[in-house]
Amino acid sequence: MKFPVSHIKKLFKIKTLKNKFLISYTLVIIAAITTVGYVSYSKASHSINEELKRNTAQIIIQISNSIDTFVSDLNRMALVINSDEELLDILKKDKPIESLEDIRDYQKVQRSIQNASGFVPNIAGFNIFASDGRTFSMGNRSVKLNYDFTKTLWYKQLQNKDSIFIGTHFQEHVIDAYSQEVISLAKVIKDRDTLNIIGYVLIDCDTRTLESIFGSRKGYDKSSIFLVGTQNELIYSSKYQVCSFEQIKDLVKEFENLNDVGFSKHKVNGIEMLFSFYTSDLTGWKVVDAIPLYVVNENINDITNFSIIITFISLIVTIIISSLLAISITRPLTRLSEKMKVIEQGNFNVSVGFESDDEVGQLGRNFDRMVGKINEMIKKVYEAEFAKKEAEINALQAQINPHFLYNTLAAIDSIAT
Repeated sequence: MKFPVSHIKKLFKIKTLKNKFLISYTLVIIAAITTVGYVSYSKASHSINEELKRNTAQIIIQISNSIDTFVSDLNRMALVINSDEELLDILKKDKPIESLEDIRDYQKVQRSIQNASGFVPNIAGFNIFASDGRTFSMGNRSVKLNYDFTKTLWYKQLQNKDSIFIGTHFQEHVIDAYSQEVISLAKVIKDRDTLNIIGYVLIDCDTRTLESIFGSRKGYDKSSIFLVGTQNELIYSSKYQVCSFEQIKDLVKEFENLNDVGFSKHKVNGIEMLFSFYTSDLTGWKVVDAIPLYVVNENINDITNFSIIITFISLIVTIIISSLLAISITRPLTRLSEKMKVIEQGNFNVSVGFESDDEVGQLGRNFDRMVGKINEMIKKVYEAEFAKKEAEINALQAQINPHFLYNTLAAIDSIAT
């Protein structure tokens, strides 16, 4: 069934001036508020996102610098070992036959370890492995009796490198009951004269050190932070996880050659996320920060909700003010219309009595003057018409009286005869 066009026109036809004012004012204010609200929201959203990027950039650069300091301290510890002549002499000589000499060597190495281990807090293990199989450990954290370091992955990697970092792992060389989650630095110890490898140092650091560094990020419990090595291997990740490293591994490769902080938006597990990247010049490690956009949008949503509330309140106030304004304009006009209807019925003894100085007041006063002049004209016409009738009557009477006298005398004469 088709809806007639004439019905549509009637539906949108506004008959009363009051409603025209009210709807016009409301539409204008709504348009203004909506425009201002949209522009304000857009600017606020852009500002919040830019501020977030600036803050994130500062934070991950600060985290990267803290990690650089941490790595430098670990390297300094290993360097102290490599520069200890007494310790190098112990590693170069054959394993002592006498147990007493072996004990003295062990005590000397322990003192060297103790002197070197003061650079970094939370050291969970400091071990030196001589090429002939001797092991030296920090304090009472002894290596397992059946531990063969030559079968480990880090030992194999050190055949081609002077040092490597081992990402988050549990210590293999200590008793399981004392094993901790650590990151480790493994470094070769060389003879200064021949540059031959005479031993290896393995320094284990409790992951709490990195956790405290990562924890400096505001909103840390709402984002994931990853420390990625030069081969895109995971060195460490924050305890709180909104995504896994495997899910973003390919994404990390895209930012290998960045010299500054980079940003990228991607969906992970159906969640839109903002990724921030920074590569250290010292280590070549990347700090990757992943934060869900719904966290970013929390402040924007607060602004949106606030804008909606303000818009709603403004709309109500606008409707009230528009209604009062429309009434103040249309009420005198309605009163004037009612007086005109009275005049249509023939009663000219009316007056609107407007006292305002605006256009409506002037219209009312003009109406009163017009009605007064009409009354005066009616009175003058009435009086002129009355005078005319009176003159006609008098003229008629003047004609009737002689004629009546003549008829009377004629009647008398006929009776007398």
